Amino acid sequence: MEQKHVLTDDNIKLSYTVSKNLNQKPYLVFLHGAGSNHTIWHAIIKDLSQYNMILPNCRGHGNSASGKLEAMTIRRHAKDIKTIIDNEKLNRVILIGNCLGASIAREFTSMFPKCVDKIILISLFSRRFLWLSSISNAINNMAYLLIKPISMRKRLHFQDYADPRKKQTLFSLIADIKGTHLHVYSKAIKELFRYRLRLEEIAVPTLLVQGKQDLLAKNSRIYKIIRDMKNIRPRLVNAHHLICRNAPHECAASIKDFI
Repeated sequence: MEQKHVLTDDNIKLSYTVSKNLNQKPYLVFLHGAGSNHTIWHAIIKDLSQYNMILPNCRGHGNSASGKLEAMTIRRHAKDIKTIIDNEKLNRVILIGNCLGASIAREFTSMFPKCVDKIILISLFSRRFLWLSSISNAINNMAYLLIKPISMRKRLHFQDYADPRKKQTLFSLIADIKGTHLHVYSKAIKELFRYRLRLEEIAVPTLLVQGKQDLLAKNSRIYKIIRDMKNIRPRLVNAHHLICRNAPHECAASIKDFI
């Protein structure tokens, strides 16, 4: 896999990884969740090695620069992904997004519909579909204000989520904190609470993968909304919110079957 960088229109250096197989299969673009980086997909992409793949690091995550905090919106992240896709001279892709990445994929589809063949949304995180969302949002907003002055001075260490120890929820959370500034992490959560994530307006073929044990998500409400939508295929897997870590082979099989 080749490591690459590209500059955005606001002069932010984004890092991403590319795997090209010189075949006619579509390009899969994997979008990680809040706090993590592209290595969170390691276990899944091992089962998808025959495909062409791009694994970006969102601004403020992994080896990508942060820039201005107020610029870290779902819409801005979507524009960043378009910059990477344009840099690779691709016309159409399949987007695969986890948590924050799912919202970015949804927004990208709205902004650049001609660039998207299909999308795969994993572990949705949205105010519309979360238990105790108002309380959680208030706590996060308070934390954001308190930790910003301290967090900006912290030295970060790139985290490799392929480490088997980080498969557990606690180790994944520790890795998130070590690898991403807390105010950036909190800002990402803040934006997810703001974003409406309108599933009913998706026009492209979509696979929706949710965990049966995801304590954050109102799965019943999600599936009620998409019940009559013929372009969205639901899939429940035996996992909690961190599907790409806890059920990678089942998730990869669902992706293969869909694309």
